Amino acid sequence: MTEPTPPRAPGQPQAPPPESAAARLRRLAKNSGIYALGDIGIKLMTALLAPIYTVLLAPEDFGVWGLGSMLMTGLMLAFNPALHGAVTRFYFDHEHDEAERRRFQGTIVTFLLAWSVLLAGALLLVGPWLFGQLFDGLDFMPYGLFIVATCVLSTVGVVPRATWTASEDASRLVGINGLSTATNLAVAIGLVVLLKVGVVGLFAARLAAVAVITWPFVGFLRRHVRFVFDAKMLGAALAFSLPLVPHLLAHWILAMSDRYLIERTLGIGLVGIYASGYVFIDAVNMVAGAMNRAWVPQFTRAYGDPEQHAFIARTVTYFMLGLFAVVLALAALSPSLIRLLFDARYHDAAPLTPVLVLGGLFQGTYYLFVAVLFFHKKNRVVPVLTVIAGVTNVVLTLWWLPLLGLIGAAWATLVGYLVLTVGMALAARALGGLPMERRRLGLVVLWASALGAALWALGDVWPAPVELAARAACLALGFALLWWVPLWDEGERTWLRRQARKVLRRG
Repeated sequence: MTEPTPPRAPGQPQAPPPESAAARLRRLAKNSGIYALGDIGIKLMTALLAPIYTVLLAPEDFGVWGLGSMLMTGLMLAFNPALHGAVTRFYFDHEHDEAERRRFQGTIVTFLLAWSVLLAGALLLVGPWLFGQLFDGLDFMPYGLFIVATCVLSTVGVVPRATWTASEDASRLVGINGLSTATNLAVAIGLVVLLKVGVVGLFAARLAAVAVITWPFVGFLRRHVRFVFDAKMLGAALAFSLPLVPHLLAHWILAMSDRYLIERTLGIGLVGIYASGYVFIDAVNMVAGAMNRAWVPQFTRAYGDPEQHAFIARTVTYFMLGLFAVVLALAALSPSLIRLLFDARYHDAAPLTPVLVLGGLFQGTYYLFVAVLFFHKKNRVVPVLTVIAGVTNVVLTLWWLPLLGLIGAAWATLVGYLVLTVGMALAARALGGLPMERRRLGLVVLWASALGAALWALGDVWPAPVELAARAACLALGFALLWWVPLWDEGERTWLRRQARKVLRRG
């Protein structure tokens, strides 16, 4: 059962009439393309350096970076207690009331800045002791200092990023991300590749990447945010966001705890091998996240109106088709790419990647169902389900890691994301469900399963270049055959032909 649109209060700004479904689909396609192309370009630039890192850095060094990245992600949850979610959701409540939006966002910024300074001071006092208790190979000096500084600076971008996501300003977000990534890569190349300072160069590059985009964020805040402190608004935001903290924390455990358990069980060198394989599930999540950023604003505006559920169902089909395509490509090509491009010390990561990438499929699907819970502001259910998935992952990793090695941790990650997605789907169904085109989704799953089976049948006994070429050819054929799957209506076929002609003319 969906929530009705509330009546407009006297004096409240009038919202414009809704756009047509065709206009929204065009904007969804445009923004998804901007996000996807931008993120793919960013990931491609990063991926090109991964083989170089495997030559210059020993697995033990790469393991330090893997643990440090894990800790940085977790600490960012402490510095920003999910308030980006509140900014995104409440943007639609204040979308047509600029004064209220400026006041709300200013309250969030004021709180985040004060909180981050206090938390950083506490970490500087207890950090050396805490790192000594938790890690064998990750020292607070200098790695912890870089991590704390990066977390503090990252809070400046919380409100601008969330606002641009809600307002569908895809080009600005991709531009900021591109600037950050270019800085990261340039500093990493200078420090790690040219100066050969070692893994500390990766930490310094991450800090530089966050620092360089702080100035555009400050400019946004000065122009668009009123720096005030409204206790009532902060209370409403925290009431929305704090129940998400256990959810995000459990999500972090689900995504990252395997590296910590590998370090404690098998040694930090194997963390580096596992982290090199994890690059590919990160790529899946980057593309899924790009599609999600384009999709969520349109879903949030449309879900409350039952007449627009057909539009939502159509977008869900497109989302899943794109996700399956990315997962199939990465699962098929990643083992060959590792054996062909990575240093021989990292080749044991090759069999891990198809399993991890399949876990990314469930991780991406989860975005669709959790949007229903966020719409209804049923945030308290979300952390419960995520904790269950996180505990499942940890228990299975502890069980399978000694028995199966690194592949056991990969399978535990996959099962954890499967549990998360199933739980979110059941919770969303209890609230009215996610509109779906069941026949068309079934055809997408059938096509993906058939192509996946064909790729699996090719085996992995050939030399890496031959295997890569064979799998790429099989993928190309499978994607071409998608045209003959009875999935498209005439309007979609016409649009696809038009886009193909545009591409050919430009070529």
